[in-house]
Amino acid sequence: MSIKMIVTDLDRTLLRTDKTISDKTAAVLNRCRKQGVKIVFATARPKNRIDIFSFINIASALISDNGAVVYMDNKITDSFGIPAAIAKPFVRKLVAAVPNERTSIEYPHLKIANFDKSEVWFADIVNDIDHPLDIDATKIVVNAGVEIYNKVFELLHEDIYAQLCEERLILIMHRTATKWNAIQTVAAHFNISANEISAFGDDYNDVEMLRECGIGVAVANAIDEAKAAADYLCDTNDNDGVAKWLEENVL
Repeated sequence: MSIKMIVTDLDRTLLRTDKTISDKTAAVLNRCRKQGVKIVFATARPKNRIDIFSFINIASALISDNGAVVYMDNKITDSFGIPAAIAKPFVRKLVAAVPNERTSIEYPHLKIANFDKSEVWFADIVNDIDHPLDIDATKIVVNAGVEIYNKVFELLHEDIYAQLCEERLILIMHRTATKWNAIQTVAAHFNISANEISAFGDDYNDVEMLRECGIGVAVANAIDEAKAAADYLCDTNDNDGVAKWLEENVL
């Protein structure tokens, strides 16, 4: 297969359930990189939650916050955030509608929340959801799932959308903030076509990139929608599924 770029989700795809990757997976990715294949990690995580992994340094680019921010050489090259003029009134309306849900508005280097996120997030945190910043937000997160999704959906501004993540989070982003849109930006930078990209994923936010990239591969533990969008299935995230597929089809 003529693959010039590998794009992979992290949680429940490349990462095992315990949030680690095996030596085998790390070695396979490194072999692909040494053969000239670009490695790109595309995740809903913010940058500071990607940097905790030592293997990240092999990446040619990082796509964080579900596609809202693109990093190359550890610098932001592109961003697709929610303008403050939209984010600020929306967050106030959201918190009023679901006052008992843990909600945060996130920026590249700061999280503003209505609860203490220090137990699960490594970043500067301000517990003052009533005062969002006058800059673009990368995303807005509600720590709840399908049970309140419809209520959140009814509040959406026309320029933002909401997406379930692992059935336990609702991610709210600008319409242009998708993994696929960010992938196209990275691919253009490297002069790589969609047909030369292999994408790996498991969740709702991976469906579009699995369908649009030249080869889409869903892990066996993926949701049904991701499997339906993919061209291939590989083994689970706990059984080196991504690495096994790359060994067989790329290396």
